[in-house]
Amino acid sequence: MENRFGLKDLLVVALLITLIVMLAVKFIQDDRQWSRLNNIDNKIDQQTKDVTALRRLIREGGLAVAQNNNTPASGNPYENTIQRRRWHVTQMPDYAEGGQMIEAFSASPPKLNYFTSHSTASRIVYSKVLENLAEWDIETLEMVPNLSTGWRWSEDELSLDVDLRTDVVFSDGEPMDADDVIYTWKLKKDPEITDGQTRAYYAPIRSIEKLDQHKIRFTFEKIHYENFMRAMEVHVLPMHFFEKLSKQEIRENRALIVGTGPYRMIDPMKYSPGDKTIELVRNERYWGKPPALDRIIWRVIDKDPVRLVAFLNGEVDFFLPTPEQHVTLKKMLANPDEQSPEVRERLENTNHLVYTHLRAPYWYIDWNQFDVDEDKSTIFADKRVRQALTMLIDREGLVEQIYFGMATVVSGPFRDGSGQTDPSIKPWPYDPDRAIAQLESLGFTRDEKGVLHTPDGEPWVIELKYVAGSDFVEKCVLFFKDNLATAGIEFKLRPREYGLLLEDLRNRNYEAAYSGWGGGSTEGDIEQMFHSKNIDNRGDNRNNYRNPKLDALIDRAHITLDRDERMKIWQECHRILHEDQPYTFMVSPMVRLWTDKKLHNIKPFPGFGINYVSTWSVPLEWYIPAEYQAPTD
Repeated sequence: MENRFGLKDLLVVALLITLIVMLAVKFIQDDRQWSRLNNIDNKIDQQTKDVTALRRLIREGGLAVAQNNNTPASGNPYENTIQRRRWHVTQMPDYAEGGQMIEAFSASPPKLNYFTSHSTASRIVYSKVLENLAEWDIETLEMVPNLSTGWRWSEDELSLDVDLRTDVVFSDGEPMDADDVIYTWKLKKDPEITDGQTRAYYAPIRSIEKLDQHKIRFTFEKIHYENFMRAMEVHVLPMHFFEKLSKQEIRENRALIVGTGPYRMIDPMKYSPGDKTIELVRNERYWGKPPALDRIIWRVIDKDPVRLVAFLNGEVDFFLPTPEQHVTLKKMLANPDEQSPEVRERLENTNHLVYTHLRAPYWYIDWNQFDVDEDKSTIFADKRVRQALTMLIDREGLVEQIYFGMATVVSGPFRDGSGQTDPSIKPWPYDPDRAIAQLESLGFTRDEKGVLHTPDGEPWVIELKYVAGSDFVEKCVLFFKDNLATAGIEFKLRPREYGLLLEDLRNRNYEAAYSGWGGGSTEGDIEQMFHSKNIDNRGDNRNNYRNPKLDALIDRAHITLDRDERMKIWQECHRILHEDQPYTFMVSPMVRLWTDKKLHNIKPFPGFGINYVSTWSVPLEWYIPAEYQAPTD
């Protein structure tokens, strides 16, 4: 029988195709309609939250207070000194809102979970989203009200009453009040959520009591010179958001960041360490003067040369070059005829600065004094060994050859020139002969090939862990390797991805590590790194350093409220640490900054170099004039 495809069959097929097309169109229309309805629902939900907050403010008199307090004769609507300076920026002739700033991170933050990630990159992101009760004013170097309006100490200075602002809402529209402050503090003290480092920092706070909806009382365990700062630097997180989560979820989530600050994450629970871009958008509900920029974006670029190319291509607006890159860029700028037209134009549209600041970091090599696997002390437990290792590293040569002069050798953990340093202390010298003689007096020997053997007769090989991906760090550790090789010691280099390195350090799974500390207060407290009580519970005394005399001095400094007397105690601590060398204290780098000229109001500032501290919750004072804003901004 012959099969034929007739007209009737053609009509059936045509009808089937038409039906399929109609169904597809219907599905698309339904999907679009659902999206519109969902967006409308979200907007209604957010508007409802805003109206609820507004009604609450009106009911409690918050709006009236804000209006009465924020209308001085000058016309400036802000009494808060930080907000007042931000307001003055808006009065500049070319000021405009809009645009975006793109910065580069050299490594992905392990998490964006406020309770469990303390990397510098994480803290930079937090500082734009979260706020404290009070914040440091970079102009006066004093703490000024932020989410609070004022405070009063008790006569015995063991309790502090704090008045909260009544006009603050979180980025999701819910009002902030005393319950949120207390809830945040409880989470930070919970051993099921936070690590020993965080709990130790807030240990001086015995309790926080709610006096009314916008008034709280801190009670302290004892007098401590940092009591005020530790209370007022508590970031405030929303109870209504976190109480829906279990403690395990709070601890393990990759991202948990919701606050009252000038910016917000688009999705506060969405982040992976593999993400190459982190983006914050302006928080339209911000209680203060809204920030100028619509967005702040960080691109994760883990290779130094790639970051340089990204800056030259205009893909990054805010660039912290290595010292060698800084020198290269200056040479390129000085020889425009040798550059391509595109590079020449880019360099002509940049600004650059080199400066020091009060919170400059320092780098160090950490010698682990206890082997957790063998359950015994290591060869580094003898301070004479650590001293010798310090004398084998040419730190002045490191400054000249690797940093091109843009760093200083440090003799301890305190900022050089501060009241905490003993000015008579000089860094250990580069003296290989003295170092080798000291090691030989401890039973080390050198064979005919110059290889140094430990007292056990084994060639001395030290494994050094450090963050992977940075060509600059690689140059530093190779420099150290060459230094130690002259004494017959092998430095076995072990680069580690940033998150893995942090875990190794916390678990004491290392022999030696190259790392850095920085970004703390204007007065450094060394308890976190060097007090023996922070050895256990994954605290930051990672190398098992113990000195009872230093512990006692740190404890005494904490209860000494007279600053001059406290500085004398810190200087004695400096002398002990210089002698003990728990770390080989390396260098404190200067900041090297290149920016796109579209960023305006970048101003020199005493103490901090410029009017920007990346890890402080202070609204960014920079802006982009309208003429420099690209359409895609």
